[in-house]
Amino acid sequence: MTLIFPEGLHYDCGSCTKCCRTVWNVHVSPQAWDRIVGTPLFERMKAEHGRDPIYMDEVRGEKTALALVKPGGCIFLGPDRLCAVHRELGVDAKPLGCREFPFLPVPTPDGVYVGLSFYCSAVQAGHGRPIKAHAADIEGMLGEYRYERVGFEPIRLDASSHISWTAYKSLEDFAAARLAESPITAGWDVACAVARARRDLAPSHEGLLEDEAFADLLARHERVPVDDVLVRVERMFLEGVAGVLESDSPETCRANTEAIFRRAVVASASFSRDIDLAGFDAFRHRAVAEGDGDGEALRRYLEHLLFRKFLALKRPLAHNAAAFYLAGPLLTWYRDLSAHAAGRSTPQAEDTRQALDIIERGFVMHARNMDPFFAQLADTLVALI
Repeated sequence: MTLIFPEGLHYDCGSCTKCCRTVWNVHVSPQAWDRIVGTPLFERMKAEHGRDPIYMDEVRGEKTALALVKPGGCIFLGPDRLCAVHRELGVDAKPLGCREFPFLPVPTPDGVYVGLSFYCSAVQAGHGRPIKAHAADIEGMLGEYRYERVGFEPIRLDASSHISWTAYKSLEDFAAARLAESPITAGWDVACAVARARRDLAPSHEGLLEDEAFADLLARHERVPVDDVLVRVERMFLEGVAGVLESDSPETCRANTEAIFRRAVVASASFSRDIDLAGFDAFRHRAVAEGDGDGEALRRYLEHLLFRKFLALKRPLAHNAAAFYLAGPLLTWYRDLSAHAAGRSTPQAEDTRQALDIIERGFVMHARNMDPFFAQLADTLVALI
């Protein structure tokens, strides 16, 4: 299939090792298992740590092989900031999850869209060659793994309705036009347009919605003014999501969520320390007034979420549209929280990077525990607009 690359993005690994030191599990394919298990490296790691460095465990109901994670990151990450598997066994011995990061290929009827994770520092900074320089590596990944496909079958709008690939592309065009006008309000416009489609079309169109009806609804879309009720709804969902992101266990989630609502002290998982939210609202008002132009960073990020088919992957489109809407307020919330926690008077570029790390890792890429938030917000918008 044809590879479709994003414009203006660059990447080459800068060995920052951030992806090796995060909390996600690294799945090990049978091929990688055969290349690593039983080697001198494997036996040395086993003796050093007192257990197998690659082991079988159950993840979401399925048995799978995982690389052991130790404090500070993957067990194979050495003090020289290099991967021991890469160094001793070669790049092809590494698990696919390690080799493919930060690439996120999405096969569609038009070709394979080569998305990128903004959790990668090199992607955020634009470090390296144009993405198309990695075409051979990506083609190899496509031959090794069956990535989630989009558009070959009708795309779920919600539990009872679907849209075609053509209708989906009209929604992307609508979102891109709104982003060009205002990245701050674009997510809200997209979520409202999808909510109206569900309200006006879905009840009388069980199954596949007509392309023309869907596109006509988008063409006639008028902005929904944000009133006090919607402001409170946004704050409730945003701070509920933040409560989950700041909790490293279910036991701390309730306490952290309550602390965020009360503007008390939060035991922050994102910042690995307690953060006092007293005075945060006043700081946010000042930060918004004196902000450093985060709109461009938000536009760039949301444009790329569209490119990598975020609205159509994993969940019904209506739920993803709600998440797309929340991504903007959440990015500025975390940008300001980063500056507030550091004692800065206004947010800086490093605060925006910190915010991108948090929402890309926990809200966008690994957001399964957020699904109830997205579903409820999508239904709430249908009822309110």
